[in-house]
Amino acid sequence: SQLMVSIRAGVSRSRHTKGALNAGELENVQAARAELSRGWKLSDRPMTVEQIGSLARKWQRKDGVKVILIDHLQRIKRTDSRQDEVPALGHITWALAELARSTGLVIILGAQLNREAEKDRGVVQQRHLKGSGSIEEDSAMVIQIKVDESACAPNDVEWTMDLVKTKDRYGSLSRCPVRFLKSTGRIVEIDTRPAVVRQFEKSAV
Repeated sequence: SQLMVSIRAGVSRSRHTKGALNAGELENVQAARAELSRGWKLSDRPMTVEQIGSLARKWQRKDGVKVILIDHLQRIKRTDSRQDEVPALGHITWALAELARSTGLVIILGAQLNREAEKDRGVVQQRHLKGSGSIEEDSAMVIQIKVDESACAPNDVEWTMDLVKTKDRYGSLSRCPVRFLKSTGRIVEIDTRPAVVRQFEKSAV
C-alpha cells in the first residue's frame, strides 16, 4: 500500500499522496517499492482469523514468509457476527497463538488501548489493552507505547515515546526510547548510550 511505501521510504505521506515529492524522495519511493515487492506481501481486504490463517499458511508454503503483521486486532472480522466482543476477541487471540505455534510464524498483532490508559497519565498497565484479557494471556510478548506527554505538544513534528515491554514469556521486561516522526509515520530508536561509546564502536568497525 502507499502508506507502507511512504513509511519505508521516509517521505511525507501527505506529499506522497499529492504527488509533490522531489527527485531524491521519488528515488527513495522507487527503492522502497522494489524492496517491498521482493520481501513483503500485502492484503488490505477485511478477513476473519480463519481466513488470515489460511492466507498465512499459503504465503509460508509458497513464498517462505516468516513474519505476519496484523493491523490491528479490533479490525479482524468476527467469525460469528452474533458473538459478543469479549469472547470474539478471545477466539481471535487464541487462534493466532495456535497459528504461531503450529507454523513457527512470528505474528505481530497491533491492538488498541482502552480509555483507562488516558486516566492513568501514561503509566503502562496490562489492563489498558482494549476488549479482552486474552490479549495478554495468549501473547508471548506484549509491547505498549507510552507517550511522554510533558515533552510532546499536538503540533510537534515528532514525539518522544517509550516502547515498554510489559510481558515476555522468554525474557526480561524493558523499555526502549523512540521518536515518532509524524510526517512519515516512522518510529526511530533513540540511542541513549554516551557519545564516547558510540564513537568508539563506530571507529572499531
